[in-house]
Amino acid sequence: MSRTDVQTWIYLIKNFMPRLPTPHGNLRFEGFLAYARKLSDRNKNMLRRMLACLDMNGVIRQNNQLTYALWTDRDRKANRIRSKNRRLFIQMGLVKVGDGKHVHHKDGNVFNNKRSNLSVVDGKKHKKSHASNNHVANQTCKAFMAQWRRLTRTAGARTSSARAAKRS
Repeated sequence: MSRTDVQTWIYLIKNFMPRLPTPHGNLRFEGFLAYARKLSDRNKNMLRRMLACLDMNGVIRQNNQLTYALWTDRDRKANRIRSKNRRLFIQMGLVKVGDGKHVHHKDGNVFNNKRSNLSVVDGKKHKKSHASNNHVANQTCKAFMAQWRRLTRTAGARTSSARAAKRS
């Protein structure tokens, strides 16, 4: 994990989640993970969505350790259920390990695990269908990225002007 990613995360918290206590300035990755685990579920969800948006737009690469640290109890429970369904479908011979297939909940409720509600779909198509169906999240991400670019542009201008002043 690069130092710049941790700095980006700290910048994200300082500018977009100002009510949270700011992580220490000289924080390493492990310290940031400990900080992320202590956040409330609401703040974990907000931070995870912002990081996913930054990842989709190529600002940073999402980190699985951090994503897992930001999981709520509901996320962990849903993941256990998804894993259980996947194992069941493997035993039935409908999917194989590493085949790129996903088990899809037709009604979108991960807690509804009736066999009639589950189907096997291609992984890429599955992710794309969920991403395109989530209109509110897409609009929120666009608005967030516009604000992110505006903030980083002004911060970049401030640091470059400070560097120029130091040189002279």
